[in-house]
Amino acid sequence: MNCDKCGTFNAIGSKFCIKCGNNLVVQTVPQQNVIEQPIPSNMQQPSVNGAINNSINYNVPPVQSQLNMSLNYFRYIVYSLIQPINTYKNENSKLTNFKNSFILVLIVAGIATLANFIQTVINTVRVVNYSLFSDPTTTWDFSRMKDIKYLDVIGKNFLIYVGIIFGIAIIFYLGSLIIKKNINFNKILGIVSSSLIPIVLGAFIISPILGLLWNPLSIIFTLISLVYSFIALYEIINGEIMLEKDKKIYFNIICFSIILVAGYFIYVKLFMNQISDLGDMFNFFN
Repeated sequence: MNCDKCGTFNAIGSKFCIKCGNNLVVQTVPQQNVIEQPIPSNMQQPSVNGAINNSINYNVPPVQSQLNMSLNYFRYIVYSLIQPINTYKNENSKLTNFKNSFILVLIVAGIATLANFIQTVINTVRVVNYSLFSDPTTTWDFSRMKDIKYLDVIGKNFLIYVGIIFGIAIIFYLGSLIIKKNINFNKILGIVSSSLIPIVLGAFIISPILGLLWNPLSIIFTLISLVYSFIALYEIINGEIMLEKDKKIYFNIICFSIILVAGYFIYVKLFMNQISDLGDMFNFFN
């Protein structure tokens, strides 16, 4: 018999077209008279079905695979610097996966750590000589690099940045539990990481470069990056929680106040030379 859909010749008694998979039973036998017989579990799949499975056109929507849940981190970070809110909205389903969110946290913390390490090296080897009778001169003494405690600088800063991201995420997650909003913690972790990308790239990388041209420009750009990240975090987190006006105000005031107080405490303890090495960091709350 010939298929009424593609015209391919099929053996008599075939239920499906070997080329397009069209149901051949419908065109030869009325549907109400067709009795489906159960196939014993010990029988192999007929060869006709095997041919169907090997055909190209199934006309069936593909099932989403694990590959579709993977995140292009480089592209995501670049676009988050330009359009953090829209970039998150386009990829938010992938950030419900803990692996994607956690890797994003590590990448953001790693970028901040690397930028901080480079700045530490520059500040160490750069020597400015001041004189009363001439302009300051700058020399580079690379022998001073041996004085850098690499494990402390890299390890301490990396753990600090990872802790900051998790800390902010935990604050918003606990706040969402208090107001009885069921939000995935992995997604909140991804939101915090996404919103911090502008401040990390802006303040840690772009701002020092601008400082070489004009120091006030570096300060201004750092403040702009900070405000930019704050707005991104505010818009994305509230887009997920979706509170009414009054509850939204109270929720944000409390959460951001806790973040600011904790941030000031961390700044004083960590960045005002009160922690000198990696070992001291574990006595942070002592």
